[in-house]
Amino acid sequence: MHLIERRRVGAERLDAAGAGDDDIAAIALSPDGQFALSGSYDKTVRVWDPATGRLLQVLRPPLGAGNEGSLYAVAVSPDGSTLVYCAERNGEFDVYSIPAA
Repeated sequence: MHLIERRRVGAERLDAAGAGDDDIAAIALSPDGQFALSGSYDKTVRVWDPATGRLLQVLRPPLGAGNEGSLYAVAVSPDGSTLVYCAERNGEFDVYSIPAA
């Protein structure tokens, strides 16, 4: 898995493009550069076209009150076939993986 830094760089640009209501917690780029992921404190994972900045898809982990569903990391498998993100659930951290479309 490739985790690109956990920082807020680029949050202003993505927010202008519809990134959500909160700061971005993590960003990852697919190995082939065809899509990017952002994980936000608004409890969403967003899939982007990095060439155009167009939002392609919004994913949501199981949600709840408070920190339930808060995202802490996003990643893409080395072959680009799997998206992975880490979210809080019941006071613990769960790792979710889904096939890349």
